[in-house]
Amino acid sequence: MNVASACGKVILVGEHAVVYGRPAIALAVEPGATAAVRPARTARSTARVHDHRGVILTSTERFERALAAALAVAERRDPVDVELRLAIPPGGGLGASAAMGVALARALDPSAEVEALFRCAMAWETVFHGSPSGVDVAASLFGGCIRFQRGEHTRRIEHDRPVAICAGHSGATADTGAVVARVAHLRGAAPELVEGAFDRLGGLADVTEAALARGDVAELGRAFDGAHRVLERLHLSTPAIDAMCAIARRAGATGAKLSGAGSGGAVIAASYDDAAPRVLAAWRSAGFDGRLIEAARPRPPGAPPLRLRARDLHEEQP
Repeated sequence: MNVASACGKVILVGEHAVVYGRPAIALAVEPGATAAVRPARTARSTARVHDHRGVILTSTERFERALAAALAVAERRDPVDVELRLAIPPGGGLGASAAMGVALARALDPSAEVEALFRCAMAWETVFHGSPSGVDVAASLFGGCIRFQRGEHTRRIEHDRPVAICAGHSGATADTGAVVARVAHLRGAAPELVEGAFDRLGGLADVTEAALARGDVAELGRAFDGAHRVLERLHLSTPAIDAMCAIARRAGATGAKLSGAGSGGAVIAASYDDAAPRVLAAWRSAGFDGRLIEAARPRPPGAPPLRLRARDLHEEQP
């Protein structure tokens, strides 16, 4: 039996725009998911998935289609039984499906190169999200904080002053594929509005990268607020998400936004270290879960550079 794990993620800035070629900044979150792969007891491969509460998820047919796609890319012809366990809520904007895909890819072939792992995980991810950008998979693969853009080398963002990021959950989940399709429909109906929004999000990704590199919490918060206003104009926020953002700002956050597809799921807030506990306490008092994560830890000496060049790989999947 092979066992492997992978990170989840939060997108700091750039969701949806990254699907259309703009940059995004993403931060890995641990733990994300684990995968155990063993030879099958029957002639058919199976996938069993436990959510973050230990409940077995019932979308068996979809999971088995995703498993078949991943096995085809990994060129595994022998049937396997796969058990996946999530440490993050599915449908919550924290990259659950990508974490499962990367953990599965690693368990299927522990010696695989990064490109091979990426392709295998993207095959899994495509079944759930239709046309994923690849940012979730890249963040799960590399860990830390990354800049991701299709057609460009993925780049790690480093500095010596970690920034406190509060991540919370609105309590509602969303179907990422359906939300992405809705944004695509809006883009077809109002291309100037949506492309302008995407350009603004791409520019805010550059601002976010620079703020992280300097450890500038105030500028990072302003970028979060600006990105949230853009995502609101794309009809991606909800009353619960807006309430969480307002609560975070009142508690001392320098800015807050939805993170991920929207229409439910995650909220993130930038804050100074002394304000972060107040933000989390305020969310909990209002009935929302939250946790503290750190962004952009320095790369360990001797760690290899990032080598993934992100292309439109989803078009090549089964």
